[in-house]
Amino acid sequence: MTVKSLLLITVLSWLIAPWSAAGAGGKPTIAMLRLGDFASVVVTENAILDALQARGFINAEERALTAQRQDLQGENLNIIWGNAGFDLSLVPIMIDNAIDQDADVLLTTTTMVTQAAVDTTLDMDDPPAVLFTSVATPYYAGIADAPCIKPDHVTGFQVPVPYEEIVPMLLSHNPDLKTIGAIFQSTSLPGAFGAKSIEQIAEALGLAVETSAIAALPDLRAATQGLINKGVEAILLPADNNMSLGLPIIAGIALENNIPVYYSVSGGVALGATFGIGGYRHYQEGVDAGRVLAAYLNGDIDFATTGISSIDGLAVGMNVDLARAGNIEISDELLAMADLAVAGNMLQLSPRLLEDYFSGLDPAAVPGIMQTAAAALPDVEFVDGKLQLPVDMLDWIVEAATVFLASSGGGSPDDTAFLESLHCSPAMIAEQQAALDAASE
Repeated sequence: MTVKSLLLITVLSWLIAPWSAAGAGGKPTIAMLRLGDFASVVVTENAILDALQARGFINAEERALTAQRQDLQGENLNIIWGNAGFDLSLVPIMIDNAIDQDADVLLTTTTMVTQAAVDTTLDMDDPPAVLFTSVATPYYAGIADAPCIKPDHVTGFQVPVPYEEIVPMLLSHNPDLKTIGAIFQSTSLPGAFGAKSIEQIAEALGLAVETSAIAALPDLRAATQGLINKGVEAILLPADNNMSLGLPIIAGIALENNIPVYYSVSGGVALGATFGIGGYRHYQEGVDAGRVLAAYLNGDIDFATTGISSIDGLAVGMNVDLARAGNIEISDELLAMADLAVAGNMLQLSPRLLEDYFSGLDPAAVPGIMQTAAAALPDVEFVDGKLQLPVDMLDWIVEAATVFLASSGGGSPDDTAFLESLHCSPAMIAEQQAALDAASE
């Protein structure tokens, strides 16, 4: 842990109350399965581990081992890791390997891994539980039909993409905008769903839309140039982890032609997007998933009656350096809107981004913490309600959040109300089934 992190933790210490967490009985095995090393997925996984530590399932030493994604034979919990390395052909093998190791819970991230896990376990007599995160379209993807209409061994967290809010923001940035382009991978359900949503919303706003479906990432260069040749004035990419891998390629071509690239996730500005507009609550999602996982391991809930939850929220990110490189104007008014801005080696963060990391903390306390941190830490300033800090200091937020979560009861000293909010009563199940039946008529 760095000296800067220790300074921030000292700043936070007055907010931290000691809570004890009961250890789990037995030694269940959790398989944490990912498609690849997406930054948002890593944040969510870390939050899950932090929540488990806060509830006594793993200790500080074991938590340090999990940071290296090493398999853990812990005192109270075993954790095995699976990473397909972005190779879809390896996903079924990864899942089978976890099942062969008698995993009690498959903790899946992204749509494709979750689909494969559900498909593999659906007809098993005694399937492992499946708890998913980082899935934007569980119903469109066939993982479930409704929050409470799903396989009994499956639940998770949806991160819906608010395209109805994202698309109009392009017009607020450029009122004279006439034509936008969208690229998606044809084999990706989140990508196809997003492109369809973008097209419908944009056309309702009077925008012309050019879409390009690619078979694989090597097709991105030609697809991007094709959209530019058709006269698009901006490119908006649907939220799709696969597409995020190709952002540098798209941005490189687009910015040469002074065309901004928007990505439907706020953190896209770190990957090559000029603007990122969309979800940002990756840490909170992991905390909530960890709370559900801990309750399941304690025998307090049954996945059959635990509904799929939704993690909502929208933040705006801007990469000032890329905008300048592409001669794209970012006004002071536009910059003031940003929750996350990257300029040179400096980051600008709004209170809402820190609220995500310090789960359970009163949001009203966050600006005061930011001011105190700016006074205590070198090269950090609090300006116009936002924290400005060097990019290489971002790690202290993560480190401080881990300590805060472990010391505050994991975001909440009592998960009862949260778990009750996820409970599927017979009336809810009947209501959702009736709605599905009516929609299919």
